[in-house]
Amino acid sequence: MPRLVDVSDIDRPVPEAVSRRIIVAIPCLNEERNIGSLVIQARRWASEVVVVDDGSTDETALIAEEAGATVIRHAENQGKGAALNSAFGVALGRDADVLVVMDGDGQHRAEGIPNVAAPVLKGEADIVVGSRHLQEGGIPRVRRVGQTMVTAATNLGSGVNVTDSQSGFRAFSRKALESMTFSSRGFAVESEMQFLALDRGLVVVEVPIEAVYVDPPKRNVFRHGLVVIDGVMRLVGMHRPLLFFAMMSLAMWLAGSLMALWALDMVSQGSAAAAIAPTLGAIACLVLGVLAVFAGVLLHSIRAMMMHLR
Repeated sequence: MPRLVDVSDIDRPVPEAVSRRIIVAIPCLNEERNIGSLVIQARRWASEVVVVDDGSTDETALIAEEAGATVIRHAENQGKGAALNSAFGVALGRDADVLVVMDGDGQHRAEGIPNVAAPVLKGEADIVVGSRHLQEGGIPRVRRVGQTMVTAATNLGSGVNVTDSQSGFRAFSRKALESMTFSSRGFAVESEMQFLALDRGLVVVEVPIEAVYVDPPKRNVFRHGLVVIDGVMRLVGMHRPLLFFAMMSLAMWLAGSLMALWALDMVSQGSAAAAIAPTLGAIACLVLGVLAVFAGVLLHSIRAMMMHLR
């Protein structure tokens, strides 16, 4: 059974929210360096700390257990979406008032847990995003640029606006826990939350957090950004097909228009025979653009009907 925190055991003032049933989940992969201290710090603010070890090959699980966490092990790496699904299942089974999720790389400060959980405990939000962009400084310039670009794409695709779509420091209400299951395997899962929030009618708010950047990134930031953008495009196709196919249609019409202008230029120069290929290309692009619009409208209607039935 989860342990309720006794406020008298804490040697500094803490918010009243700490006496509520707060589950802190930390999905991680090969984080033996940071996980022990993070678990110890998080236990000061939580009823229970759950570490989801997503196929680590180091001592992450052992260190987390020794530090006092409940460890859920995945036999092999399944991705962050699967790790969060496991964490959601545990939180529902524990009848948590709020689930707080943190990254396991030491980037997040455990003392921020009460502030991230507070809007859920007050009934003001279903999803709370701890935003690194609501306060100045701390984020390396390259990461800030990448985060801003990915956030803009996610906001446009999902229809839900936040300042930090990729933050891994979040809190969830029971309504969110019951209504969201993630299909994204990689790091597009944070973006998927915004799509699901719109579909499920969940209230999303942001609070400022401080992020710690000491170690260099474990993965190439540019490649990571492209992977997330690819995931966002897949999510747009799944959740907002009309927008997805409208974008495709616009691209086809733009390409067709350029080819048509190219063909007209060739004709004006007396090269009518050479203009046949771009003319045919222009016709094909324009037709595909029209078909994309019809496909988007059809899929949008089917999706709306399925959501109504659900």
